[in-house]
Amino acid sequence: MCELGEQPFVRLHTPHQLAVADQRSAVDRVAAVLGEVPLLQPVFTGRHGASVRGVREGVEIVAVTNAAIPDSVLPQRTTTTHGTIAVLRAVVPWACNVEAHVHTLAVHDLSTRYSVAVDVTDGEAAEAVLAGLVRDKPRGRARRALLPTGHSLTVRVISL
Repeated sequence: MCELGEQPFVRLHTPHQLAVADQRSAVDRVAAVLGEVPLLQPVFTGRHGASVRGVREGVEIVAVTNAAIPDSVLPQRTTTTHGTIAVLRAVVPWACNVEAHVHTLAVHDLSTRYSVAVDVTDGEAAEAVLAGLVRDKPRGRARRALLPTGHSLTVRVISL
């Protein structure tokens, strides 16, 4: 169980190794306990996922199917552990300059490329992190830019 704000919540992700029918059955059972109707929504082209959200005994519960992309659709892996280490080392000088504004920083290995994600606590910190970078258009609370290393950066404003 996690706590977000004042209300505790539980998030249940069904394992992608299960058949979608079995995942849907698990979400349906949670929905029955909550007295809610699961939502069925498109996730990928030709693939749908089910989810349900409700409150029981003061705890918000969210259950979702895991509509992972089938391995046959995924591109061949082109990244390596050594490559991830190289990205981390390359990002260090930039990260040292923005450290005072960053809540968390992560380098993501996306199998075919690397990306960097930073969480900040307010818009002012986001602007400081993005200073001097080539920016992309904002997407909701997330902002994107290109790091001096050539890697993409996503800056998210989070609430603590």
